[in-house]
Amino acid sequence: MWAPISVTNTGTTAWDSQVKVTYWWQRQDDSVALYGDRHALPQTVAPGGTLATNLYVSTPGPGSYQLHLTVLREPSDWFDQGVNVQVTVT
Repeated sequence: MWAPISVTNTGTTAWDSQVKVTYWWQRQDDSVALYGDRHALPQTVAPGGTLATNLYVSTPGPGSYQLHLTVLREPSDWFDQGVNVQVTVT
């Protein structure tokens, strides 16, 4: 499924091709149902800048989940802020 997202760079360094958006699906028992791919941003985001884009999100099987979306700088510098959304997959 395609999900519209908006990310804002609140830091002091531009986000380049090493910055990715990723996601994972968490079950009600807190286990991870599916880890998503890491997606490069389509353009550099300057400090204070915001980028609106669409992210392709693979879905797990039917059920109720928390969808976690976050940003990281490769290879593994996870940013502190993200978003969690309750989703029912049918």
